[in-house]
Amino acid sequence: MLGTGDRNWNSIWEMPYFILLPLYALYLLALFMLGAVLLFVPKLRSYASFVFAAAFGSLPGFIVANVVLVVFSIIVLDLPAPKSIQTVQAIFIGATIFIGPFIVSTAGVLLGSLVGVGVMWRLKRNQRGVV
Repeated sequence: MLGTGDRNWNSIWEMPYFILLPLYALYLLALFMLGAVLLFVPKLRSYASFVFAAAFGSLPGFIVANVVLVVFSIIVLDLPAPKSIQTVQAIFIGATIFIGPFIVSTAGVLLGSLVGVGVMWRLKRNQRGVV
């Protein structure tokens, strides 16, 4: 059963989210500000919905990517390791906990933003009658 070993489960929650969350908040703020500016520029108004879709799409991407990382971290922490590879396992766990969130969060945000833009593109395409 998970959590019954002698692993330090608190280390999973010490991931560098104190850096990631403010960066993500700045990303969202920048997208919402850009979308708001685009709403007031008549020639660019049609692009505002895509910018807002990218912002809204990034949220599930960020959350899902980090949930997958936490589950993966729990599984890796619970793996038994022979004495000969415990050092390698410790390095891998450290990289997963401290570097992984940056890579996974960036990938999740970008993928979520692309999905949001794709959904908006399909909605606009279907509104014009092109199926």
